[in-house]
Formats: sequence, C-alpha cells, structure tokens
Amino acid sequence: MLGRFCLFLVILFLSSNSFVFGEDYSFPGEIEGKVKISAIAQEWGVLIWLIENGTTVQKGDIIAKTDPKKNIERLDARKDDLDKINEELKVNVKELEEAFKEEDVAISQILLERDLAHVKWQIAKSGIYGIELSRIENDIINAEIELDKRKLAYTTSQKLLDKGLEEEQSFLQKKLDLELAEIEVELKKLGLTIKQKDKSNQEKLSKLEWKIKEVQLQKAEKNKLNRTQKIKFEIDKKEEAIINIKDSIKKYETRLSNLTLTAPADGIAKIRFNQGKLIQVGDQIARGYAI
Repeated sequence: MLGRFCLFLVILFLSSNSFVFGEDYSFPGEIEGKVKISAIAQEWGVLIWLIENGTTVQKGDIIAKTDPKKNIERLDARKDDLDKINEELKVNVKELEEAFKEEDVAISQILLERDLAHVKWQIAKSGIYGIELSRIENDIINAEIELDKRKLAYTTSQKLLDKGLEEEQSFLQKKLDLELAEIEVELKKLGLTIKQKDKSNQEKLSKLEWKIKEVQLQKAEKNKLNRTQKIKFEIDKKEEAIINIKDSIKKYETRLSNLTLTAPADGIAKIRFNQGKLIQVGDQIARGYAI
C-alpha cells in the first residue's frame, strides 16, 4: 500500500471553451476544451471502491468510497452509550420523585407531632399534665446512653472533618444529632424534677417537647434538601453527557456521509498518478486534499 498521499480525481467538462492546464492531466482521447474540477476528501480512510479511469460522470455520481467500518463501530458504540445513559436518567428521575414523596411524608408526620406537642404544652399550663416517675427515671438512663453515643459520633466526625475525611454536611448532621440528644436528656431530667417538686413546672417539660419537634422538623427539611440535591446533581450530569453524546453521534454520522465521494459536476473522471502508479482500491487517502 502507498504511504500518505492525496487521491486526486479530475472531472473534465465537455465544453466548447478552450481551457489549457498541465500535461500531467492529459490522456489519450480527451478533448481539447476542458475544465478541471476537484472534490475535497473530508476524512482519512482506505479506498474500498474507485470509479474506473476515464468514466463519464454526472454531477452527484459516486466516484470513490472509503472503508466505513471504524466509523460505524464508533457510531454504534456512542449510540449504545446514549441508550445506557438514557436508562440511567430515567432511574434518577424516578428516584427523585420517590425521594420527594418519602421526605414530604416524613415532614408531614413531624409537623403533626410538633402541633400535638404544642397542644400538650398549652394543656400543661393548666396544670393537668403528668408523667409516671418510674418511667421518667428509665427514660433518663436510656437518654444518657444515647447521648454518650452521639458525643462519640460527634467527636469522631470532628476529627475526620479536620483531616478532610468527612463532609461538612455530615459533620453538621452529627452535631445536630448531639444537640437533640442533649435536649432529650435535659428533657427527661427536668421531667423528673418537675414530678418530684412542682407540677406547675410541667409547662417547661411540654415546651421542651415542642422545641425538640421543631429541631426534628429542621433536620427533616435539611435531609430532604440534601437528598434531592444529590439526585438532581446526577440528573444534571447525565443530561449534559447526553448532549455531548448526541453531538458525537452527529459527528460520526457526518464522517460516514463524507466517506462517499461524489462528482461536483458533469465531466470525465481521471485518476491521478502517485509515485508512478494510478491510485487504486486499498490505498489510503488523506483528509483535506483535492480529489
């Protein structure tokens, strides 16, 4: 096979005008009047078909074809990529819808509990709200155990954050969990004190219960925001990737169409010599050269 070169097909107009150009392009039987017309190879490739030298052609007739195999393979691969990412996008969109539904249900539940806690607080002001002492003591023990767990989780998260091994959002979440646990212990202890000393202080207990629901509501709203934002980020990435893949598919489709070369005008095709030989099927042509 020849090395890199330009495939050059000369289309000769059958014309009464007198045009003269180099002897390199003359061949037996050609007429005096002629106009040299050339097409441009748009892609590199190996010739798999070439028009016969001296063939009379009309504008748009196929004069050469280059091997489309590699471009077809690449085009099919990009189409497969597009199908795959479209399926993944559908999964993400469904996941986002489910996330909104689940988080909205959770928030609605906490809103209801907060409102009930507020009602209990109002009832406590009237002095008719009470709690069994033994249950409060057990609750305090359980709350202190949970507080110790939250303190350990918070301390560990802070160290990881300082080393860059923990996301700030995760650290803030553990901090919020610790605050909730501290409030819970305070709540139980206050409840015990209230029961032992003065039932009029039950108002404070109910107020703390209401406040803890407010904190839980804030936590639920942040959870919803974080969860949905992560999914939206994945959706945005996939939508951007789809645009890029579609652009790539158009590029390969254009390349495929460029592999079939046609006559730019009516005339006679003449194949150029390269290194003493006529260009032939199996030779490689270069992008951007006259054909």
